[in-house]
Amino acid sequence: MNPKTTFIFFRWIFNHQSVFEGATVHELGAGVGLPGILCAHYCKSIVLSDYTEAVSLVVFFMMINYFYYIVWYCSAPFHST
Repeated sequence: MNPKTTFIFFRWIFNHQSVFEGATVHELGAGVGLPGILCAHYCKSIVLSDYTEAVSLVVFFMMINYFYYIVWYCSAPFHST
């Protein structure tokens, strides 16, 4: 998926969150995993798959996303509500 279609798909997922609520999702050819990471916020479980190098990038981006979540949302001194 090229970057333009990735963001179109990302926006579609965001606008149709109810489609994924409680669903089990398997994304084939996840690439860097941007749609899958968003989808993970809404679905019951998700599997992202691709060839080895791409999966390494997905894991890297998910770790960044998780770290951001921990620092921003779980650490009161770092943000105001």
